Amino acid sequence: MRILGRKGVLVLNLVATMPHVEEIEIAIATVLAMTNFNPGNRYSHFDTSIDKVAGCGIAAPIASKVAATAGLFAKLGVVLVLRKFWIFIAIAAGAFITRLFRRAKPRESPASP
Repeated sequence: MRILGRKGVLVLNLVATMPHVEEIEIAIATVLAMTNFNPGNRYSHFDTSIDKVAGCGIAAPIASKVAATAGLFAKLGVVLVLRKFWIFIAIAAGAFITRLFRRAKPRESPASP
């Protein structure tokens, strides 16, 4: 569970085995009622004239979670590893292009005796 405060987030992890999940779901309301922030730091005390508003909004954390699930960060890691070897990739590409466009040497006709 994440409980928003004026200057942060309180993250609570409820851990149970599968047979006890229903008990946890019932107890969530009690747990929420027990959480307290220091005076003036509750989410309801947020003041837009004093406090900073996050520029990313709610879409950024959701998009990052979706991207992580899709394996985007793993693919990005591969790109970063390949980036270290860009010189070798460039040399190999140059050699391939050179071989592809190399002019064929004219054949010499056999000399007749």
